[in-house]
Parts: sequence; C-alpha cells; structure tokens
Amino acid sequence: LILAFVRLTSIYDLTDILWPTQIYYIPIYEVILVVMMLVALGITISTNNRWTAIAALGVVGYGVAILFAFYGAPDLSITQILVETLTLIMLPLR
Repeated sequence: LILAFVRLTSIYDLTDILWPTQIYYIPIYEVILVVMMLVALGITISTNNRWTAIAALGVVGYGVAILFAFYGAPDLSITQILVETLTLIMLPLR
C-alpha cells in the first residue's frame, strides 16, 4: 500500500491538490446570489405557509438558472427557467 502511494505521488504531482498555488477570485454578485438562495432555502424549510414555500423555492430555482448563465451554459439556464416556471404554475394547482 505504501509503495503504491509512493508510485502515485511520483507519477502525479499532488502539490496543487494539497496546497493550491492559485487563489481563485469569486465575484461579489455570485456571492450575493448564493446567499439569497441560501436564505430562500431556509425560508422554504422553515415556513408553515405553502405559498411562501413555493415562492421561496422559485427563488432558489431561478437563482440556479442565473448561476448557469453566469458560467456560460445558456442551454441549461433556459431549461432551468422553463422547468421552474412550470413548477411554479403546476405546484399550487395540486
């Protein structure tokens, strides 16, 4: 087992995994969006009102669609918007 680990570490340089050499920048608008989604998730879990839970769940879904758009996946973003819209229309009818 030790020889296999030594062999793997000699093949692959694990220094970037253990200690990254780059610090990645996260834009503030993404942080704000994720915080809004987490707040909406907390509201969804903690509320007793069905309409409030549906609206907060919609905020989470549309937030995911916006994140998809930020990361350059317009096809996923459009799909998420369509699914979220249908969910928000069909869920209250239940």
